[in-house]
Amino acid sequence: MRKAILAPLLLAMSIACTGCSGGGDGEGSGGSGGSGGPATAFSFDAETSEQAAEGAAVATELATRVGSIVSRLFGALADGAGAASLGAGLKDNIPIPPICTAGTATLDWQRSGLDLSAGDIVTLTLDDCSGSPVSTMPANGTITLTMTDVGGGLPVIGGIITAIASLDLSIAPDTTITGNFALNANLPSLALANLFFGAREDSDLITVTEGVFQMQLACFDIYQRVGLAGPGIEFFRPLGVLNLSNQVFTLNNYEETPDNILFDFAGFDATPRSGSLTLTSGDRSGGICSSFSGDPTPNESFVTATFTGGGCVTLEGTDTGGVPFSLVRTWDSLLEVGTPGGPGDSCGTGGTGGGGGSMTGATPGPTTCDPDTDIFALADAYIRGDGVEGNNSDTPYGNATNLLIKSVTNLYYTRKIYIVFELPVDLTVDPTSDTVSLVLSLQRHIENANNPALSGPQPTDVWGIVDDNDWDPQSMDGPAEDAITWNNAPRNDRAAANKFETSPGVQNLISGYDFDLAPVGQVDQPPQKYALDITDYVAERIANDADGKITILMAIAGLANVDGSAFFSKNVPDEQMCDRPFLRVEKDVR
Repeated sequence: MRKAILAPLLLAMSIACTGCSGGGDGEGSGGSGGSGGPATAFSFDAETSEQAAEGAAVATELATRVGSIVSRLFGALADGAGAASLGAGLKDNIPIPPICTAGTATLDWQRSGLDLSAGDIVTLTLDDCSGSPVSTMPANGTITLTMTDVGGGLPVIGGIITAIASLDLSIAPDTTITGNFALNANLPSLALANLFFGAREDSDLITVTEGVFQMQLACFDIYQRVGLAGPGIEFFRPLGVLNLSNQVFTLNNYEETPDNILFDFAGFDATPRSGSLTLTSGDRSGGICSSFSGDPTPNESFVTATFTGGGCVTLEGTDTGGVPFSLVRTWDSLLEVGTPGGPGDSCGTGGTGGGGGSMTGATPGPTTCDPDTDIFALADAYIRGDGVEGNNSDTPYGNATNLLIKSVTNLYYTRKIYIVFELPVDLTVDPTSDTVSLVLSLQRHIENANNPALSGPQPTDVWGIVDDNDWDPQSMDGPAEDAITWNNAPRNDRAAANKFETSPGVQNLISGYDFDLAPVGQVDQPPQKYALDITDYVAERIANDADGKITILMAIAGLANVDGSAFFSKNVPDEQMCDRPFLRVEKDVR
């Protein structure tokens, strides 16, 4: 896939998809059931889940690349490029970002006036275009946008543009990408676009075909925020129904807001580094989707793909018999469809009985702080659950000088951490040039003298609330810092030692961070500082958060049954100010 974005996609899928039905005429019209036959529900297990994850990875990769190319198209229109070739470089002293390393990409704007308006047709034509967002191999064909509504002429800062989009592309050797969908674009600035790709009706499909084999994405609703000047997707949120060789599964939950997926970029290659996708058997659109004939009635099997950084993906789910399974793969191996991944794919172990995500290595934090520029925590606390030994779920720990974290099957011993920051009203963050670090001071890893195996640093998950329902200790709704508990903490999963209410409203920012720079039991030594990069999360919250606050959540990754760690809280004395949790914003450092 990374060598040639889509070919030879489906030939490999036909080999990999053991038991999938094939055949058909390959036309892919609405209601065809994918490859021409009746569709059935996909059943997940340790083997087939990798095949489904490959299909989901291909759909994600395709959507991000279409987003990159559409964003460049809007960037060219906003700069007044008109009918200039996107590969030509300059027109009227306006820089046009090239999208082909060989061949051409030509933009044709059929317009009724100087500004973009309803009825205008914008067509991007690729002619043997290699090295583009669509494919490293030569691509031919068109991407056409027919404008249905424009909130003023370009640049439409803060306005809405709606269009009907169509794809008609071919990629060597014999792969085609076709489809129609609705496009809704909001341009908050000349540098960014919020893109919504949606299916208006059952006939709206994106179909990838190679020979008689097909993959189809239907009834989709995909949101991504991208840079107009180049590939720079800030976050990505997909929803849809996939038909892979006449086996149907649903991408995320139609009744909930999917996780935001964040990416690392290398050229046009977007590799997820946080967030997750949940794949469930059959059509679970709740009657919204009727694109595929047959009986794609769901069974109870599913798999969740969690992106843990470094290109690693953890696949965890249960099969039709309720038996759990887990695998660890790399994103690149999922895109190399039909190539079996080895255990762990260099991302740890890939067993079948639990966990296996990669750890993110620790980064030392600054040893000094600046009260004028660093953003210190508004409030922080740890919370604790109940168990057979007693009840802690209504006990507040917001006045403690330590923030404790621990994960035990007996929730009486479990601790999770909450930290809330109030962002300055004039704060701006450009993820392409700035960094925002969460700085924490580790007092010690708690030592268990009776069982040293339970001592020491453990991989830790860091989360952020993303739905404006932050912990606000200053509001009437609270809870106050000295009143937050296991039972009233926002987005806490009260039944789990290591989880929060991940959807809707909570996004995984860092998976498996390893606080491994300090020895066990370190108390009298200077505290070890850590810097955790949360730039993308803060930038997204600045753009979309109404109350100006962000809430960070922390939990040990997995049921480790370990004694955990202690961080300093905001309640330490003033002489320890720099040991308090704070955010450090650094401008123009990337």
